[in-house]
Amino acid sequence: METTRFSSEFYQQIDARPTTYNGVRYKSGLEAWWAAFFDECGWKHEYEPPTPGPRVPDFVLRGLNKDIYVEVKPTEEIDNEVFEIAREWKCGSDIMLLGNCPDFTRNIVRLGWMSESEKIGGDVAHALPDEVFVSEAYYGGLDFFHSTGWRNNKMHGSSQIIIASSGVVESLWVRAGKNIHGEEI
Repeated sequence: METTRFSSEFYQQIDARPTTYNGVRYKSGLEAWWAAFFDECGWKHEYEPPTPGPRVPDFVLRGLNKDIYVEVKPTEEIDNEVFEIAREWKCGSDIMLLGNCPDFTRNIVRLGWMSESEKIGGDVAHALPDEVFVSEAYYGGLDFFHSTGWRNNKMHGSSQIIIASSGVVESLWVRAGKNIHGEEI
């Protein structure tokens, strides 16, 4: 069977070895690819940010109104166990799971899955995780929104949601991969 660029077989071939991108050493090529994608989208992010809990997430995306803690796993399906573990971060922020790559197989590009947080009294409650989709920000860049809960763009805060072209998102994803893996992708 021939391996296509966005098949699960392709992502299984990406080294799970440490990969350096932009001066940062990531634990895997997949994490580095996502970092390069965040850069292509213009999203502020930090790798392995400190948290008050015993576990550390892979990334934090610095959204306009709230940080989003991100875990990257080589998967194409939601993994609820990741969200249970992520609650140990005790970060009080939204939690997002990103898999092998954005899902380009539908009319709308799925970025991953998210569980939004909300402070209730002194505690933080997280909603059940659901899909996150790529949108266009009002100024022309890319953003994303959660399919349930607060329907606003997470990185820039706009409530105007415009579905992003899958071609635009895919071209940024490919360019990010070339930044990591060269022309062989």
